[in-house]
Amino acid sequence: MHPRPVSRPPGNRLSVPPADRTLILLEEYRQVYALAIARLNALDQRLPITLGVLTAMLGSIGALPEEVRVVLLTALPLTLVWVVRTTINHARSLEDALRRIEEIERLVAIRTGEKLLAFQSSHPSRGRSVGGRTGIETIEAALAASAILQGGCLYLSQAMTTGPDPWQSLFPGFVVALAASQLWMRWRIRKYRYEPR
Repeated sequence: MHPRPVSRPPGNRLSVPPADRTLILLEEYRQVYALAIARLNALDQRLPITLGVLTAMLGSIGALPEEVRVVLLTALPLTLVWVVRTTINHARSLEDALRRIEEIERLVAIRTGEKLLAFQSSHPSRGRSVGGRTGIETIEAALAASAILQGGCLYLSQAMTTGPDPWQSLFPGFVVALAASQLWMRWRIRKYRYEPR
């Protein structure tokens, strides 16, 4: 189907016929759904792989020289903050896509007088959590795995290293501060709401 020619009324603004507006909305719907699927895949696939690699790193610390242990034990909690933060960002982007899909479904219903597209706008868990069930469960999994790995870092820092004196005494506070920042990120995401601009 070819779009109709667009006329230019006075003031040089484009005037799009109503039927073409609906076609444009449907194309946006298709594209935003593709984005939502990409975000779902990012949430589902990257977390297990990333956490598997980080767990293997933590498990291999005993076989490494002392200096490398200190570096890895310091880097691992920072990496876990990155994992949690990017997981939250993917969930927030998924939430934005889902809410836009919902808006388009409603606009199409208004334009056609029928509820033709209704999956997101009538979904039972709509708006209950950022990124839907997948988003919130993935955030919770990232936080739980992060807490376990950070606990492992704390244990190993005391049991297997005799790192520099300041490092040995400051490291627990460093890990606790990073864990607190992750909990703060989790608290903030509960308040997030999609707001079109």
